[in-house]
Amino acid sequence: MTIFGLNLQKAGLRVVAGQARTSKLTFSYNPSEMTTSKSATWNRPTTNAADDATDPQFAGVQPQAVQMEIFFDAYEDLFGDVSDDVKTLFEWTKPTSTSAKKRQHNPPILSFEWGSNKVLADFRGYLETVSAKYTMF
Repeated sequence: MTIFGLNLQKAGLRVVAGQARTSKLTFSYNPSEMTTSKSATWNRPTTNAADDATDPQFAGVQPQAVQMEIFFDAYEDLFGDVSDDVKTLFEWTKPTSTSAKKRQHNPPILSFEWGSNKVLADFRGYLETVSAKYTMF
């Protein structure tokens, strides 16, 4: 879609590792906001004889997390059904059949794509939580 000379592209998720029935999902609307976070783990050893707190010790980092709310809209479609898109998201939370056969039990690894937008361009991850709210069905 082109508006005022700008090429607007829809955001979406794409499978980059692992076998999945659906390899790409394009959003009906681009997210209006997203949150990303990453944390480090620090340990502070305790000692009975210390007068002051001990120095913290770096113990590692936690994976990056991303949260966003996406909307699927099929109001103007003849049958108005978004259930296949929602089903795809739910399926992407489960281990793939290929990984289960290898006894690794990994869900597909996804990338977030949004045209030339560099937000999360290098992010690769899996879906941890999906919830769906249906309105006007």
